[in-house]
Amino acid sequence: MSKETSPLLDQEQPQQLQQQEPGPDRQQQHPESLQQQQHLQENSRGPSPAAAAETANVEQRQQQQPGQQQHDSPVDEASPESNAVAGGGGDECDGGDDHQRRSKRARKRVMYADEAMEELKAQAREHKKSDREALLTKYYPPKELNYSKAEEDAVHEWIDDVFLPAVNAAGNQGWDMVRVATDIKEKAEAQGHKINAAAADAILNQFNSSGYPWFRLHPKGRGVIVTRSEGVAPFTFVEEYLGEVHTGWRWFEIQDAIKKITQMDLPDFYNIALERPKDDPDGYDILFVDAAFMGSFASRMSHSCTPNCQAVVVSSGGRLTVALYTIRHVAAGEELTFDYSCVTESEDEFKQAYCMCSTRHCRGSFLYYTGSKAYMQVLEEKHTFLDRQALLLRCCTEPLSDADKARLEAAGLRGSVLGRPDIECNPETPDWLKKWAALTLQFVDLERQLLPGELQALPPPLTQAPADSVAAAVGVELNRLQNICISLDKAKHCLNQPGQCRDPPLALLTDEEVAEYLWNGDRSVARRAVKAAAAQILEQEDSESVQAASTAAEYQAAAQHLQYSYPLLAALLTQMAQTVTGAAAAREELQRVVTQLRDIDIVVGGGHTRAADVLQLYASTQVWFTANKDYISFSSPPLQLHEEMITMHGGLDAAADTRKGVRRSNSGTGPGPTAGSGAASSGAGAGGRHRRGGDSSDDDEYDPDVSSEDEEAVRRRGAGRGRGRWGGAAGRGGA
Repeated sequence: MSKETSPLLDQEQPQQLQQQEPGPDRQQQHPESLQQQQHLQENSRGPSPAAAAETANVEQRQQQQPGQQQHDSPVDEASPESNAVAGGGGDECDGGDDHQRRSKRARKRVMYADEAMEELKAQAREHKKSDREALLTKYYPPKELNYSKAEEDAVHEWIDDVFLPAVNAAGNQGWDMVRVATDIKEKAEAQGHKINAAAADAILNQFNSSGYPWFRLHPKGRGVIVTRSEGVAPFTFVEEYLGEVHTGWRWFEIQDAIKKITQMDLPDFYNIALERPKDDPDGYDILFVDAAFMGSFASRMSHSCTPNCQAVVVSSGGRLTVALYTIRHVAAGEELTFDYSCVTESEDEFKQAYCMCSTRHCRGSFLYYTGSKAYMQVLEEKHTFLDRQALLLRCCTEPLSDADKARLEAAGLRGSVLGRPDIECNPETPDWLKKWAALTLQFVDLERQLLPGELQALPPPLTQAPADSVAAAVGVELNRLQNICISLDKAKHCLNQPGQCRDPPLALLTDEEVAEYLWNGDRSVARRAVKAAAAQILEQEDSESVQAASTAAEYQAAAQHLQYSYPLLAALLTQMAQTVTGAAAAREELQRVVTQLRDIDIVVGGGHTRAADVLQLYASTQVWFTANKDYISFSSPPLQLHEEMITMHGGLDAAADTRKGVRRSNSGTGPGPTAGSGAASSGAGAGGRHRRGGDSSDDDEYDPDVSSEDEEAVRRRGAGRGRGRWGGAAGRGGA
């Protein structure tokens, strides 16, 4: 039946029933979709003559056997298909009812076809999965790994001592484990080393069974290598760690200057913290050593979580230095490494401090992170902003007690960090500053006791074992001690300036001074609040008279003028004319002002509730103090920086100089101080070999802020450059 003569296709029906002319788009359809559509179109034309004859025979049999059960009939009368067949087809059927029945039947068939297609797809996916599992089982059959703890340790030892050094020695080709294992096998066979040859051969067999090197490594390179053919014996002195020495206050000025110039938060230094031992006669202290441009090869030794060397603080020639010693036998060709034992409070620094030593006990980072919320529970509860303000006020108002002195002695804070009266360049610090250090140490002791319990109570997976939590608490304690010493050094730098005031920075207000500040003074809190309220309520002329009032008589006159038009405000002005004695009376009167302002707020329709809330805070404050304004400002000496230090952290060019406010000028600079360093403890990254350059004769001066009154000249000095270490705010380590 053609499209033009079919009464079914002249009416609205689902799109899939419409017969379409063949075209390019139709030719691209899937064969299964074409067959399904053709099948639906044939059914939409009605039954064929043979089907009509069969239908007539069925009806005749039903009339002859009216009592036969429903299930004996070849056609289900309840189904849409039987209704469509019984109703006739083609041009003879009723167009509307028959079209609806046929449409319903077609939609069901499409639904059944979609379900069948989804089932076929699911079967195909399952078949592919089973094939993949079969292939994996064929080429990688499961094995029972039955080996002892000693065998496991031997495998890890071989990887650490033989395989990883060979990977790093291969340079850019170290990623290819097949190449590395082949080299190890060839050398082992030539030297008659059966164990190395067998281990390398086991690796090659695994790759041969897979047919492709699926795995690859990321070699880190090598730093300082042992060249002695016999290697280095345990407990052998390696080298001193040398570099430019900076005090705490100076080191952080250098960091701030570089950050300001380069706009980078993570300076890239070969810095290390020199920690004077607590048992030294002058006690504990900390300096910072920068070995980026001046130092020995010890500063180029790489970090390892499983090191073969250790840094030990020793006294040599009347000075403290760091001596690096081997802690086991180091074979020829093996790299010398030590654990930097770094601690940082910077989350960004911690995330970027990747460790690539790849040893069995690798921590994944060469930094310990003490700024995590996991270590801040005690501080956030016991050392809040108000607690720190109260501590600072106590050290300014309370005498230094014997208990404070004992706490300082127990922490090792003696003449080096607290100063000595017999040393002109490091005079003794005031008692109030010692009191601050003692009170802060009191909190540090409390935190060390409480922090392990907090870490053990954390929800999984943050929960720490008892031993780990105690070790973490000790690490946080050492970090706090470093920060105390750095803060003391900054305070001493300020106090030791010529003509500087050395009195405490805070002082308690007397009872009369509190009353003057809250109530009696012309600029008291109460009078300023009442005048601000009058400016919002009164007309300009009346408001000006209130603003001009300063004596009791003037406040009384203003109150009489407003007693009929604004009685509540007049009552406030009358109250302002009174004088109180003592802080308690001032707080009581201020509380009455709070109540009256709330009443005024109701009458005038809002606008004074927030002012009343602020006055409530003033009226409830029990302790009042003021800042010492006798301190004088000063400028630090110009900073001397290597130009390579600037370019190493991002570089500078003419356009960058203009954007960052950097001014260049020609000026010469002298060399900086050089001395021995202390314990390897501050932030540090994987060191590499470096080249040394000569001093530059064309030095530039950098000014990080030409518009600042405290202008600082930042000079550079030529030298070699190398890979840098992360600069940590504070480090941890020691002998």
